[in-house]
Amino acid sequence: MAGVIVPISATTDMGSTLSNLNNTINGNGLNAFPSLTATHGLNLGNSWSSAVGTTSGKIDFNLGGAFVVDGLSFWNASSFTGVIGINGVAIQSSMDGLNFLTIAGAATSFSRVSLTVPQAFFGQRRGPQLVSFAPVTANFIRFAVNSNHGSPLTTGFAEVAFSGAPVPEPTSLAIGLVMVGVAWRTRRKSNANLI
Repeated sequence: MAGVIVPISATTDMGSTLSNLNNTINGNGLNAFPSLTATHGLNLGNSWSSAVGTTSGKIDFNLGGAFVVDGLSFWNASSFTGVIGINGVAIQSSMDGLNFLTIAGAATSFSRVSLTVPQAFFGQRRGPQLVSFAPVTANFIRFAVNSNHGSPLTTGFAEVAFSGAPVPEPTSLAIGLVMVGVAWRTRRKSNANLI
């Protein structure tokens, strides 16, 4: 059963404008944390935007260990126009943080989120875009950002959480294999006694 994976850090080559990339992984702005389904409130202080003039680049999430990752929840940047939110993206995984592979079947774009003036002024909250893909084992996830929804100035998003489970410890895996072997041997002996 998949649970919430909260990254321990996030880094980017895109810089920041009046924001902190850690706000995208710390639950700041969510009504519940950790969560894959919480709602997020509009506030420039609880999201991230790139340096002015930078609209594409890499964002790396350190998961803090090996996980089997099967999806993510993504809260894109919201504004009156929605143009700064991430659009074109390659979602990639890595075990070492250096060599990344694009995850087969993962989304290649994120939805645009636009708010009306009343929604923005009256604290409208919104849920995430849910993305699923075939499970991959990873220590790191990368968003290779190719475009936003039209801003020539900056790109941003509000929050991300990953779905999956820790990779079993080798000792747990070994115990499981021993148990399977014992069960198979017992069954084999039992079948031999029936002949």
